[in-house]
Amino acid sequence: MKRQRWVAAIALALWLSGAAAAPILQFQSRPFDLNHAFVQPAGLGFLPFDTALGTLESVTVDVSGVVSLISPTTPNLIPTPPLGQLLPTPYFYQITHRFDLAALAGFTFAFPNEAQFIFAGAANGDEVLLTAAPRPYSLSVAFDNVSDLTGFGIPSTSNIDIPPGPIAGTRAGFEENLITGALGLQFQLLSTWQIVASTGAAAVITPAGRNQGVMTLTYQFSPFVQQIPVPPALPLILAASLAMLGARRMRRRG
Repeated sequence: MKRQRWVAAIALALWLSGAAAAPILQFQSRPFDLNHAFVQPAGLGFLPFDTALGTLESVTVDVSGVVSLISPTTPNLIPTPPLGQLLPTPYFYQITHRFDLAALAGFTFAFPNEAQFIFAGAANGDEVLLTAAPRPYSLSVAFDNVSDLTGFGIPSTSNIDIPPGPIAGTRAGFEENLITGALGLQFQLLSTWQIVASTGAAAVITPAGRNQGVMTLTYQFSPFVQQIPVPPALPLILAASLAMLGARRMRRRG
């Protein structure tokens, strides 16, 4: 009797249940290199999430890189008494790198403010190039059911002096639609360098540097569960099993 019961239980399990699917992660990474003075935009393209794959649970945007100060300058030569001889004179400076990231047509994603990196130092007055140690940094923001309600995600940052603040975006913005299906997800990176302060009256500084890194999109989604097809003979198996159980009980009673 135990055997027949097992047959019936297995058949019912196959018929009524489907296998639970674990979440799947999908990654895309794009490098960027902003090496310039003044202003230079750069574009990065990604694939939108294909909703035929399943339900999009969350989107994570990660930006990691290294910022370096590389600013040409002229010596800070100041007339020195009593003969007015021009001598290199030490001075202080502060140069800010501003980094902006926003989506183009098709969906919403934008820094509310530029991320800022502040480079402050002292020059001895005879340099022709102002440099600073390369600074690694990172920014990560997730969009999920919470950001769908608020319309923005709160980023976590490392080694950014002034973070951009809450970033506009929702999960739906990363899903494929008529526009993103044709153009993809297009992001624009904007990099600027500015002199904030300098006590070198004779030094002519050209604010410049380099920002190079990687931007990564991570889609976490739950694939649609496929119901296991019911074999044509399954009703017969169930009926036969129940009949065998009933016959066995009748013989015992007789």
